Amino acid sequence: LLRRIDVQYDDREGVQAGEKMADADLIGMPFRIIVSKKTLSENKLELKERTGTESMMLSLDAVIGKVLSSSEFKQTSTRL
Repeated sequence: LLRRIDVQYDDREGVQAGEKMADADLIGMPFRIIVSKKTLSENKLELKERTGTESMMLSLDAVIGKVLSSSEFKQTSTRL
């Protein structure tokens, strides 16, 4: 079964990370995935759910699995 994940990449220059994260919350992004030198050095990605309070350091496969199994993704994909 082929599934599509829409991604929005915030590459604005001159905008600090905190502002980008706040903007992602404002527009209702269900997940925030952070790729940085730190996460790449650990071969991980940082994942935070919009409704959660904690972020998680996970492998790429674990991030994809978490996104695909989320109720937010299932609701969105049924509307496509």
